[in-house]
Amino acid sequence: MDNFSQQNKKNILIVSYGYPPFNAPSVQRPYTLAKYLDKSKYKVTVITCPNADSSLGYDPNFDEALADVLLIKIDAKFLNKISGFRTPEVSVKKRKSTILTKIKQKIFSLGASIIFPDKGVFWYGQVVRYLKEHSSIIDNCDIVFTSSPLATNHNLGNYIKKKRPDVRWVAEFEDYHYLENWSQKRGVLSSLHKKLEMKVIKNSDKVTFVSETMKNNYKKYYHEYAKKFYTIYNGYDTDNYKYLNFDTLENEKLSITYAGSFYKGVRSPIPLLKLLDRAIKKGVLKKDEVVVKIAGNFEPILLEEAKNYESFSCIDFLGKIPRSQVLRLFANSHLLWLIVGNQVTHYTSVPLKLFEYLASRRPILNFAPYNSEASAIIEKFNLGVNFDVQTEEFQSLEQKFYDLVGRFHKNELAEPLPAQEIDIFSRKTHALQFEAVFES
Repeated sequence: MDNFSQQNKKNILIVSYGYPPFNAPSVQRPYTLAKYLDKSKYKVTVITCPNADSSLGYDPNFDEALADVLLIKIDAKFLNKISGFRTPEVSVKKRKSTILTKIKQKIFSLGASIIFPDKGVFWYGQVVRYLKEHSSIIDNCDIVFTSSPLATNHNLGNYIKKKRPDVRWVAEFEDYHYLENWSQKRGVLSSLHKKLEMKVIKNSDKVTFVSETMKNNYKKYYHEYAKKFYTIYNGYDTDNYKYLNFDTLENEKLSITYAGSFYKGVRSPIPLLKLLDRAIKKGVLKKDEVVVKIAGNFEPILLEEAKNYESFSCIDFLGKIPRSQVLRLFANSHLLWLIVGNQVTHYTSVPLKLFEYLASRRPILNFAPYNSEASAIIEKFNLGVNFDVQTEEFQSLEQKFYDLVGRFHKNELAEPLPAQEIDIFSRKTHALQFEAVFES
């Protein structure tokens, strides 16, 4: 710790509960920022949680160590035990749940609903204790960067800002916190989240958002602080794709891939299953000609509904798999399935999956409201086909889907899309944008 300060370089501290090798898409922001910040200007330290509770698991083959980046791992209390109470991802084969398992799941569900501000609360005290024991970290810090979705990261940023008011604190909102989320609820927790969000907006020096629409929504609510708001999109890291083969596909089956969570039906798989059923019924596509691969969680609440569709038998549930394997899966699929929920918190942001799909050079099958940022990006850069299930006639949706099936039968989906270097979605570019925010 004595070497934390280095002459002629600014010390930047990145505080992030989530960090690789965990598979959650949000961990890529702190990791790639640490990776691509100019090390001739900045000495980078990252504080993270190695036993974080992650529903998407972790990649055991991923090496999170970076040259010239000091990585400090601080365990959270209890989390290894608490994770055992989580409801497991669904299996197509029905499992027998013991009474003890059901009790544990009920406890987890209840606990998750009353914890403030989030599961990172079990980490907060450990980090504060560590910072007190290693005071040179705060003493020599010039810039601190914190990112949601976990508000605990911002709480730690606020703690550091209180200790060192001259530290420049940049807080990033990857998701809505109080606004458009807890603002729709009542009670003590809603009030606490409102105060927390105001504290972050007020006390931070700069606030960044991951979409222009999201930033504008926050401007309307926090107009007094609008001058400190910036937009820096999420994106992809080209290093993750340089060893992938973007070859012509030889799959006999139409391969459709989805990765991530369905958010308990907010991102609904049903519209695609309906289209597949119609295509099968009309003879446009045979059932044994298509496979839908789902990597990640498929919540039990959706399983029974999905079983009502003939195309359910086409689904291959892969469960949690390492991120490196997921990226290879993307590159070897005909279509990459994206779903944007019909809620403000979803369609005014951009799913991180979109950027990984983009870099995988396969057409995107996008189910989203017409006014979503994701749909605008896909249309602008010709990345796939948009399906607006809220306002578009079903007959129109059918025809779009049949056109894609026709392209598959003509082998037109076998070729990868042309490589596109879309600068605003490059993680290297984002590091430069953050550097500009740090110095402004």
